[in-house]
Amino acid sequence: MIKRLIILFVVSVSIASCFKDSALIGIFISCKSVNLRFDQSMVWNSTHPFKVIEVPSDDYTLLSMGDSHAGSTINLDRFFNIAKTAHVSAVVMVGDLTNGHAGDYALFEQHLPDQDSLTTFPIVGNHDLHYEGWDEFYARFGSSTYIFTVKTPVEELQVLLELFTKYHVDMVITGHDHKHNAEFFGITWYIVMDALEDGLSNAGYLKLNVKKGQIVFTFKNI
Repeated sequence: MIKRLIILFVVSVSIASCFKDSALIGIFISCKSVNLRFDQSMVWNSTHPFKVIEVPSDDYTLLSMGDSHAGSTINLDRFFNIAKTAHVSAVVMVGDLTNGHAGDYALFEQHLPDQDSLTTFPIVGNHDLHYEGWDEFYARFGSSTYIFTVKTPVEELQVLLELFTKYHVDMVITGHDHKHNAEFFGITWYIVMDALEDGLSNAGYLKLNVKKGQIVFTFKNI
């Protein structure tokens, strides 16, 4: 069993329609509807498998940024340097990365780290759509809608849970926490007992009655 973190990012700012003869067409209004952009993103995703990010432990770091409006790239370069130095697992860029000009896109792409050195997920924003910027975005980055999976190491507990399900284990009984608890997960009861240690106000044990194949449990104070 592999623990997975699945995150779906969808651009939140869209322009649904394009008005003919408007001076704003291609400058502040995109003729590419949100439905078209989503459909194109899904087509791109269908030919480019979702990324799987493997991390060495359950502890990992993601960074997110937005509104770089490249143009200029001083803070953008600083951010990417921080991300690479800190060895983060991925960077999510939530829109307005450029001001929509083809030159802005070219500059932004020049300063974007290689995917082998830093995994990045650029998402289109409303400023990126100015000057018909969607065409530039799609040509350079493809999808603006992502799902990625983070694989963490398989832990002993995950292996045990899988085995309990596979072999139809009815009940798992354990101590250690000194405070009783009972949780039903999947097909299995997970029971934590009170401690029997002297001097504890809740010192106790577990009583099990099996009747016609059914297990009835009761926590008992001593």
